[in-house]
Amino acid sequence: IKYEWRKQSGPTANITSINSASTTVTGLVPGSYTFVLRIWDNQWEPSEDLVAVTVNTTAPAPQPNGNTPPVSNAGSDISVVLPNSVATLNGTGSYDPDGSINKFEWRKESGPASFTINGVNGASATVTGLVQGTYVFVLRIWDNLWEPSEDKVVVTVGSGIGSTTGAGIGEPGSLITAEQKLTVYPNPASVMIHIRMVNSDKGKVLMNMYDVSGKLVRSRQYQKSQPIFQEEVSVSSLIPGVYMIELITNNQKKSQTKFIRK
Repeated sequence: IKYEWRKQSGPTANITSINSASTTVTGLVPGSYTFVLRIWDNQWEPSEDLVAVTVNTTAPAPQPNGNTPPVSNAGSDISVVLPNSVATLNGTGSYDPDGSINKFEWRKESGPASFTINGVNGASATVTGLVQGTYVFVLRIWDNLWEPSEDKVVVTVGSGIGSTTGAGIGEPGSLITAEQKLTVYPNPASVMIHIRMVNSDKGKVLMNMYDVSGKLVRSRQYQKSQPIFQEEVSVSSLIPGVYMIELITNNQKKSQTKFIRK
C-alpha cells in the first residue's frame, strides 16, 4: 500500500521520491549513509530494511615517494540501547587508491572504561561489554607501502527503558507495577513472541510496539476477560534491534517491557 524512504544516519542528503519503490538521492557528500525503506501491506502491517551508501572522497594527493595514501572509513555512528551491550564496527569501506591495505587496527580513543574489542585487526570488529555513555573508536589502516590513515566512529549507548520521566523508547510514562506483571518470551526472538500480563483488570487492552527511536511500528487492540492476558505476536517482519512493548488497559493503566529482535 505504501513505500517510505528516510535517512537514518549520515551527512546531508535529499531523497527525491520519498514514497516511491525506487528513488534517487542527491546532494551526497563524502561519508557513510544509512537509508531505511519502510513498507506497509494491504493490512497496514509494516516492514523495514536498510541500505548503506558510502561516498568516497577524492583520492588523496600522491606523496613524495609516489604513493597515494589509503582512505580509512570507520563507518556510520552507532546507537545501542541497554541491555544490548554489543556494537559492530564496520571498516569495510576503507580502500587504497593505488595498492592494497596491509593492516587494520581498532582502538578506543575515549569513553567509559568498560569495553572489549574482538577482532582488533579485522576490517570489522565487535565491541562487547559496553555501558551507558559515549565511546569514540578509531580505525587506523596501513597500505602496502605502510602509509597510514585514520577515521573515527562514535558509539552511543543509551540506558534503555524504565523511567517515570517519559524519556526513552516510545516516551513511556509509567513503570511496570508489581500487580501488572508483563513479560515477553522468548527474548531475544526472531519469529514469534508471547506477551503475558497478569492483573485484576478486565476490558480493552491496547498494545503499542515502538522501535529504538521511539517510532510506533505496531498497534493492536485486544479484549481482556480474565486476570491472565496472553497473546502471540509475529515479529518476523521487524528489523533486528531493541523494541518496547506497551500495554494500556482501559486507557488508564500502563505496563511496559522490552525485547530484542535478533
